[in-house]
Amino acid sequence: MDTRTGRVLWRGTGLRGAKLPLPKDGYAAIHEQHGVDFFPSGDSLLAFRANDGASAWTSPRKFKNKVFRIVPIKQGLLVRGYEWFDLLDPATGKSLWRAPVEIKNSTWDVLRSDTDYVADKKRMLAIAIGDGTVRTVGTVAFKENETVTGLTVWKQGIILNSWHNLLLMDRQGTVRYQREYPSPKSSFGELVNPLVTDIMRPSTRWAGSHIFFFTGAADEQGREGFSIVEVDPNDGHEVGRVWFSGRVPSYAIDNELGATFYRRNDSTLEALPLLDGADLSYAARNGLAGVVSGLIRMGVNTTAARGDDGWTALHLAALGGHYSPGRCAQAQFPRSRLYLFGSSSLIATATGPSGPGTMTRALRS
Repeated sequence: MDTRTGRVLWRGTGLRGAKLPLPKDGYAAIHEQHGVDFFPSGDSLLAFRANDGASAWTSPRKFKNKVFRIVPIKQGLLVRGYEWFDLLDPATGKSLWRAPVEIKNSTWDVLRSDTDYVADKKRMLAIAIGDGTVRTVGTVAFKENETVTGLTVWKQGIILNSWHNLLLMDRQGTVRYQREYPSPKSSFGELVNPLVTDIMRPSTRWAGSHIFFFTGAADEQGREGFSIVEVDPNDGHEVGRVWFSGRVPSYAIDNELGATFYRRNDSTLEALPLLDGADLSYAARNGLAGVVSGLIRMGVNTTAARGDDGWTALHLAALGGHYSPGRCAQAQFPRSRLYLFGSSSLIATATGPSGPGTMTRALRS
């Protein structure tokens, strides 16, 4: 149809009354390459010319089951169904490999340049786009026999995750790190669909470039409890946590706001930031005493240094001149040492990152 006038330009008969191949039913979306549109129908893939609707192939290409992904690439048309992969010639629909590649129990795959990385239940595989040969990169052994539910390939290597496991493997198969964040129990976490059921499950998801787990495991400082942990998959280190007071909290993570909404009780809903240190540093630097106190109550580490300069939130607060005359900053920064002289001026702090003299000059300026 002409999008400006609604006039019908041509009608194609390729489907011939077959069930509409809608993406919501698991079919691949229509893709275009060089003036040819490709769309699935049943267990076949069809091609028609976009200018007149005529068939671009002599016959549809048939597979074992429905096509749920179509990726036009420079080498051809990469298509995938359940447990099979194939590379087609877009002009004819014929396979460019000797035969479709069959991988049983395959879950996720990620295309990078001339390689398609595929995870199955126990292995990490790599399909060479050029000829369809398959090699085993490495084995995956998640605890509790969990299946891979997430796969991405970065410069650092291949990152795989399940509900409670995270692993980084290089492209030669060497595991660089493996982390486990076990759940407190089987029924807990975020509501699967609050409008339909009260069943809850752990929130294990990506947001931006980090991954989040709900866990009952202690943090690196030994604090125990129930929390959402934010992990940087580049090296597996913990970026921050949100702590909960109960074993079975009701919560939801908002990716856009970067906050976790937590129902503390029947009448209280809280929006909690992930404690990555940035919130505390910002609040301390800008004199937001109420926010600082709230973050400390939530368990943020006030003595942790942020960045390469070694400065803590206390240093930032002092540098900005944010203090209350006559009040000891110990109330807001436990375990940090701050020296006050007089009732209205802050002269020096002990043991700044570059020594007391540096801090004194900074504060006086």
